Amino acid sequence: MRRQFTGLLGAIALLFPSACGGGTGGGGGGEPAAFQFKTSEDVTLGITITKAGVPLAGVTITIAAPVTAATLGSDAPSTEAWFSGGTDDSGRCTATIALPAHADQVDVIVQHDGSRGVFTDEALRTLWGPLAPSARVTVTTASLTDLVLDLEDA
Repeated sequence: MRRQFTGLLGAIALLFPSACGGGTGGGGGGEPAAFQFKTSEDVTLGITITKAGVPLAGVTITIAAPVTAATLGSDAPSTEAWFSGGTDDSGRCTATIALPAHADQVDVIVQHDGSRGVFTDEALRTLWGPLAPSARVTVTTASLTDLVLDLEDA
């Protein structure tokens, strides 16, 4: 019995390298193909916030996933935030950030006390009432490199 088992193992050992080894065709041999799965994409921000055309310093800017029906159904006032920063003296927020590779649109959320700006969905401003940010606009990720948002007095 032991001899048969040893013989069986020897036969398997001889077959395995030839089945998975080199040669031409579909399997084995050579370097394996490199597998890359890109989960994030670097995006350069160049967002300017103005009020009546004058640059605003100290404005808080958040980049988040757009609001969806599922978000609204969960009573969540926002979605996953991917970036938060502020504007400098020239009203600019510049940075290089990593966004999920699948994100082709984002919400730019602007908070500046006493100011009001555009909302992609004005019903959200009404829904959130006094907790609503100054502005929340859905844009393509490509537009983040040179985006200007103008606020007005609230």
